[in-house]
Amino acid sequence: MTYAQAGAVRDALGAGLVSLGIAPGKDRMGLYSVNCRDWVLLDAAAHSQSVVSVPLYDTLGEDAVSYICAHSELACVGCSGEALPTLLHALPRCPTVRLVVVYGLAPGGVPYPPASGTTNARVVTIDELAAAGRQNLRRVEHRPPRPEDVATICYTSGTTGVPKGAVLSHANLVADAAGSFRILRAAPGDVHVSYLPLAHIYERVTVLGLTHCGAAVGFFSGDVQALLDDVLLLRPTIFCSVPRLWNRIHDRVLGQVRQGSAVARRLFEAAYGHKRAALARGDLSGGGIAGAFWDALVFSKVRAKLGGRVRLMTTGASPISGDVIDFMRVCFGATVVVRLKEKKEKKREGEKRDFLFFRGFFIFFSFLHLLSFTHSSLFSLFLSLSRLSLSLSLSLSLSLSLSLLSLLFFFLSLSLLSLSLSLSLSLSLSLSLSLSLSLSLSLSPSLSPGGLRHDRDCLHHHPHPPRRHHLWPCGRPRALLRGQARGHPRDELPRLGPAAPPRGGLRPRADRVQGLPQG
Repeated sequence: MTYAQAGAVRDALGAGLVSLGIAPGKDRMGLYSVNCRDWVLLDAAAHSQSVVSVPLYDTLGEDAVSYICAHSELACVGCSGEALPTLLHALPRCPTVRLVVVYGLAPGGVPYPPASGTTNARVVTIDELAAAGRQNLRRVEHRPPRPEDVATICYTSGTTGVPKGAVLSHANLVADAAGSFRILRAAPGDVHVSYLPLAHIYERVTVLGLTHCGAAVGFFSGDVQALLDDVLLLRPTIFCSVPRLWNRIHDRVLGQVRQGSAVARRLFEAAYGHKRAALARGDLSGGGIAGAFWDALVFSKVRAKLGGRVRLMTTGASPISGDVIDFMRVCFGATVVVRLKEKKEKKREGEKRDFLFFRGFFIFFSFLHLLSFTHSSLFSLFLSLSRLSLSLSLSLSLSLSLSLLSLLFFFLSLSLLSLSLSLSLSLSLSLSLSLSLSLSLSLSPSLSPGGLRHDRDCLHHHPHPPRRHHLWPCGRPRALLRGQARGHPRDELPRLGPAAPPRGGLRPRADRVQGLPQG
């Protein structure tokens, strides 16, 4: 059937639906059968009149069928002759169904109506529907839907409980198909074998995109066990499947290789390893001349199992292993498009790992910053207590006790300093105890009316303070002990003030500042 013939049948079926009482833009029509040509034609006819299509899995039982028909309020159901008995038994629980269209009947077969009094649904064949539409074709025009209108309601297969329906608009379907076939790049001349259920959105979008691109769609005979025979007859160029089938082909081919002779096994291993290494390097030719040789000698027999013309393969709906993907690329020489959920999941897991890493990195450095801040605070406390002890000491014993307390805080704050520095500081403090009274009098200006001064001139009032240190505030005591204050030679410590206060008590602050050494 050509596209022109399919368009004419679609127009007739759409007009027949309207002439038999289906309201455009309001009613919904179910499709209950395996994949076939009439399924696609009825779906297109429904969309030409803005009728929402609701696909049902052909494996559904009577209870699931009656539930979906009642839940979605179907007004019409198209079904195959094989599914008709199940649908007729479910119709008494489907009060909204007014029309049943049967297709796929044997030549001369007539659909039998339901028992009288159980339902008011009318049962017609697809040929009768098309004939009624041709009689009213001029009076019934197309009523195309808007992008935001509902296109379909996809129900689950019911394996996990009551079937759930997903409402999709025409814009949803078009966007999905456009995004997919921008990568697939199908064209007139391509052939696709449709065997995955059209009730699933995977095959539904695939057929939608292929018909938009002008490719040919062939339908399997209905028996999954005879699928490979249908494939050999159709010889598709695009093969969309699920990991279950790819795993089966992978295991069967490798099993045949293992059961073969040692020479055949060595040849397959050499060919597979060469071409896989070439593809891993980014060489899509499979290794140049050597790859073409291995294709003709070894892999042509594998490609023949799918007709020998497959150039594009897709997989989706469930996870697939990387080894099977490599097998598909190597043995069939086709482009493999992986529609994997685990790719998004792996990406999310990678983003989660990155987030955890950076969060741990941030916590670690925040802890280091807090630790450095804590040591800085302890050192500042040590300086304040030292100034306080030296300024308020009235006797040698009090000065000694406060100096020991300051030394304790000093060791707590500078625990990372070397032992030699700690011993030198302790020795310097013990030697300066004899001058504690003079030190306290000379450093008493560090007490201001507003409280303790927390600037860097509190310890030594020098016009040229030592340079700043970035993180650890221990450079100033080290500079004082080693005599490295600016303006003083290395072997001479700066004098902090006069040895004893002048007579008459403490001088004003300005006088004391003027009396300091000037470098």
